[in-house]
Amino acid sequence: MDTCPQHISKTAYYSIIFITQCIYVSIYYNYYLLTMLLSGLTVTSVCFWSDCSDVAVRYIDITFAVTTLSVKSYIALTDFTPFYRSIWFTSLLISIGANYLNHKLIEYKDKLLIEDEKVHYMSTYIHMFFIHFLPTTTFSLCLILSIE
Repeated sequence: MDTCPQHISKTAYYSIIFITQCIYVSIYYNYYLLTMLLSGLTVTSVCFWSDCSDVAVRYIDITFAVTTLSVKSYIALTDFTPFYRSIWFTSLLISIGANYLNHKLIEYKDKLLIEDEKVHYMSTYIHMFFIHFLPTTTFSLCLILSIE
């Protein structure tokens, strides 16, 4: 895997704030397992974006992310209204698709004739929006609107 330069990867710190927003909502609605997973995800995200070359941290971060999304999906299935459940799963599918395309962007950057630095900036911003912002904000809003 192509490693993102440090000066670019640190930009992702700004989007980690959305994970903390989701922590607040999960605490407020007493989802303590989700709170612990989101807290762990925050730590692993900070560690990963601090040193993108550490493969062990990368896989731990991915494990936390997938587990967190799984727990959110379980909550969506059990506690969301049908309308907000469909919004959550649509958002999740968009995030998964964007993540796949993001990996393909990095994989085929040479064939796309885009310089490395631009690809890493694009990849980081795509990740920030579709992996940090979209799922955390969508989940929080759907939870609040389903329960209120």
